[in-house]
Amino acid sequence: MSAHSDDQDSELGFDPAAGTSSDTLGDDELFSPTKKATTTVDVTAPPPNDHVAYVHKRLADARGGHAALEKFEESRARMTVAQADREEKHRSRLIQRLGGAVATSQALVELLQKHAAGASAMADMLKETAAAAARIEDLGSIGAALAALGSADLTSLAAYEEYAALLASELIPRAKALAKSTAATANKLGKAIAAATNKLGDARAALDAHYARHAKVTQFRDEASASAKAAKAADPWLTQHEYKQSLRSARKAESAYRHTMGALFVKYSELEVERGAALKTILDDMATARKVLHLKASDALAEPKALARAINGQADVNAFTKKSFTEPPVPDVTKGSRYLKFNSPHILKHGMLSLQRGTVFTSWKPHLFVLSCYGYLHHFPPDKTPSDLATLAPELSLYLPAYTLRPGPHPKAGECAFELRQRESGWFTSAKSTVIKASSVSERIAWEASLHAVMHVHTSSPSSSTA
Repeated sequence: MSAHSDDQDSELGFDPAAGTSSDTLGDDELFSPTKKATTTVDVTAPPPNDHVAYVHKRLADARGGHAALEKFEESRARMTVAQADREEKHRSRLIQRLGGAVATSQALVELLQKHAAGASAMADMLKETAAAAARIEDLGSIGAALAALGSADLTSLAAYEEYAALLASELIPRAKALAKSTAATANKLGKAIAAATNKLGDARAALDAHYARHAKVTQFRDEASASAKAAKAADPWLTQHEYKQSLRSARKAESAYRHTMGALFVKYSELEVERGAALKTILDDMATARKVLHLKASDALAEPKALARAINGQADVNAFTKKSFTEPPVPDVTKGSRYLKFNSPHILKHGMLSLQRGTVFTSWKPHLFVLSCYGYLHHFPPDKTPSDLATLAPELSLYLPAYTLRPGPHPKAGECAFELRQRESGWFTSAKSTVIKASSVSERIAWEASLHAVMHVHTSSPSSSTA
């Protein structure tokens, strides 16, 4: 398995290299038969005091784990609120910058269109003034002056027509293409930001829901006495297991969000550099054309031309970067935290037992069984090992106070098998039976002792066998 899976296994209390549980999972030797033990367990008599005390100790340890988890969740929630506030500020600033880029590009198109309209109107006026000057017939100095005025108007008319044609054929189409490209890129980045934000929000919401479910189950266990209603509630060990998986998913989502936002900011930087270069070229060309048109106004155009040539998209990006996504990522508070090892105190015993599978041709299939201190016996899909537990859900969970234990030997399955039979609740109901087979008689006796102790603790009277 990978290193990540090994870390998960160690947090759950398993040692994949050794193939057995660590000492934090429970002392299996406590339930092992002694040399003087018989070949079966007398379930009509109370279990040994040390067995019962051990179950109560595990329950007390589990309650301590609940308190530790509650403190950890409070700390995580506070950090998540602060982090979400910083993320919202960063997103708002980036979205605002994208909106400004789109608005500026569109405003340039409108500005050039107004310049073209003004040049066309000026050309029409010069046509009229030139025609009016040509109609005046006066000899001498006055006529020469009027003729010179008409000639000057015709020269200016050609210059304005050339300027208007340049705007319509080159500068305005380039500005429109820039505005369209900027809007498309900004829209794409905006959707990507929304998608990343939604994924992160969904992961955090799922984590909050899992913790709320665990807190509800824990409160029920702490306040309600063990009864038949407890069978309808979830096992706190499983709800904490689900919470831990959700916590790991939320941390991965936060890491993916920071990676995605960093990549989007790089794309935004590239957009700003390209847009700045395009704007610089368009404004430079427009300023040059106007300088040719208005030689006498060159001094007035010096400042906007200098400003156009001074456009530097990279400099704007560098200034914005100082207050953007360069903050170090939030440290992973789960690493090395003692609050995360909350699974181990709940498990009394685990191991590989066999169940009979098949309809026509049946055979015994090995299953991973886990006995929790809350009175549940879980078995996982066949052919799985303790090292797979971190990523699996139980195939079936049995609430033991609702069952009676029929110790082995089993009349059909042999000396290594025992039976759990559901208590009958009415005249017309059939009791469900589960036959479980161990690898040896001693292993079967050890499991029977463990089950008998747990059933004794979680029922008002000791479980009795009907065998």
